[in-house]
Amino acid sequence: ILLTQLCETLEDSVRNLIEARGLDAGIAFPTGCSLNWVAAHWTPNAGDKTVLQYDDVMKLDFGTQIDGRIIDSAFTVAFNPRYNPLLEAVKDATNTGVREAGIDVRLCDIGAAVQEVMESYEVELDGKTYQVKPIRNLNGHSIRPYQIHAGKSVPIVKGGEATRMEEGEFYAIETFGSTGKGYVREDLECSHYMKNFDVGHVPLRLPRAKALLATIDKHFGTLAFCRRYLDRLGETKYLMALKNLCDAGGRRGLRASVAVSRAVHNNVTTTGSLRLRLVQHARGAGCGAAGLARRAVSVIFSAGKPFIQKHAILT
Repeated sequence: ILLTQLCETLEDSVRNLIEARGLDAGIAFPTGCSLNWVAAHWTPNAGDKTVLQYDDVMKLDFGTQIDGRIIDSAFTVAFNPRYNPLLEAVKDATNTGVREAGIDVRLCDIGAAVQEVMESYEVELDGKTYQVKPIRNLNGHSIRPYQIHAGKSVPIVKGGEATRMEEGEFYAIETFGSTGKGYVREDLECSHYMKNFDVGHVPLRLPRAKALLATIDKHFGTLAFCRRYLDRLGETKYLMALKNLCDAGGRRGLRASVAVSRAVHNNVTTTGSLRLRLVQHARGAGCGAAGLARRAVSVIFSAGKPFIQKHAILT
């Protein structure tokens, strides 16, 4: 399957299931389908011909929102069973992060627990054994209405900040496992864009940039978007205007996170809120945005169910 087709099928399913209505309900951010040594934040731009292969390890990252309340979900698809230990390591690490989370818990303690579990796993590839390492410069994060990254980071290695979780906060617990060095850098063509949440008025000179900004504000606000979404709205010849917006500081482009060495990566994300002493998971197909996200995935992967790590969304 073409990754463009995969993403658009998933996104159309979300729009249908959630009864998308602009900023009130719909997609929370572009569908990520990062392959192999690309760890996160890659989605195909128009014209991309990448096809999902049997030996690929794909991190499928997508979200829904209702009234700005975002569900951030991710899981890994691997058809070749030799990658199962890698998937199991990250699933176990994510479970650990969820168990450790709670009111007054230090974020650094969660990171230490996640790292200990992750590094207890090994995977054998082509006759060589690799310890699974957490990617130290990728993190989970707090979420606020219409703000996917709300200021607090949840590390997946020890030695992070001693900031504590507080009651009423909402978090995405994200873990990334790697057979490589455990470090990524930005690379590849930019595909994700997002308005800086706290930015004030930014003066613009180009009329085309002003017009594009009006389209972005109307349809996305401070939610992330990608070029395919602009194409879908009928925008054309906008790349220079989009660059102008990024250069002016009102928007930021996000390139994919790529391994320093060509390692294989895996990712699982789960989202929960802190209420009293519980980390609550949205469960079941009828639980608002979370349930709709789960149902949307089944539209694409019903035939490949044995290979899907669904824990990130809601098992």
